[in-house]
Amino acid sequence: MRIERRIENPIAIILFFSVFAIAGIGLTIFGITMHRNNIIFMRTAVQTTATITDIQIVRRGSDNYDRRVYVSHVIDGVEYEGLLGHWHSGMRVGQQIAVYYNPDNPRSFRSGSNRYIYLLVALFGTVFFAAGVMPPYMMRRQSMRQKNMIANGKKVMATVYDVMRGNMNTSGHRPNRLNAWIVSNITTDGHNSPSRRTSCILICRYKDEMTGTIHVFKSQNVWVDLPELSKEEPLLVPVYVYSNDYSKYHVAVEELFAESTGGDNSNMVDFTRRGR
Repeated sequence: MRIERRIENPIAIILFFSVFAIAGIGLTIFGITMHRNNIIFMRTAVQTTATITDIQIVRRGSDNYDRRVYVSHVIDGVEYEGLLGHWHSGMRVGQQIAVYYNPDNPRSFRSGSNRYIYLLVALFGTVFFAAGVMPPYMMRRQSMRQKNMIANGKKVMATVYDVMRGNMNTSGHRPNRLNAWIVSNITTDGHNSPSRRTSCILICRYKDEMTGTIHVFKSQNVWVDLPELSKEEPLLVPVYVYSNDYSKYHVAVEELFAESTGGDNSNMVDFTRRGR
């Protein structure tokens, strides 16, 4: 069996998720700041009636259009006109709407209908931040659990009897593709060019000779060049189990990698997911 040498760049992985985290922080700060400013403005704002004077359509890109709504309101006999800041499909020129203005500066006004929009922006920012922080955290936690399993677990040799290749295996089951997508899009091969190899998941089983029980294990996503499985020459893979609890395990495919490269797996960074 030949196992492909895969070089995963941890810096690229960190940068990939940092984009989401930084964007999330920025959106959250912006949303909270703008919502706070809106609350302060509304404390002293005075409501009045304004008239929509114009709705301009501005083209943004080939298929995107933006609409700018201009309104005017009269305070103490003086007319003030400006951009409203939002639009919805029910707006028409000549329509009267409620606006809130600053009594010290009537030119400063805004609609009260979008007072919670910035809270939604902050919420989206929180989601982006979680998307940037949680995957690396879970990967790191999973890596620590695997190391602990190898250091303190019981080692058994299981036989590979099925391989999930690409999106489906021969039984029609679909493997988890999240980590496979992440790694395949930020992994480079030995020539520092993007790798688009399809991952595999090894399904293996081990028979406990003492009890006669057959235990089935599933590996993490791996990039391997496997021949057809043979009953005459079965492929054995190390599996580490927690004490005698076979529901907690780690299929040590990285040891096969180390064997195929003379024990050198220094360039292999495991951010994949173990079987369970």
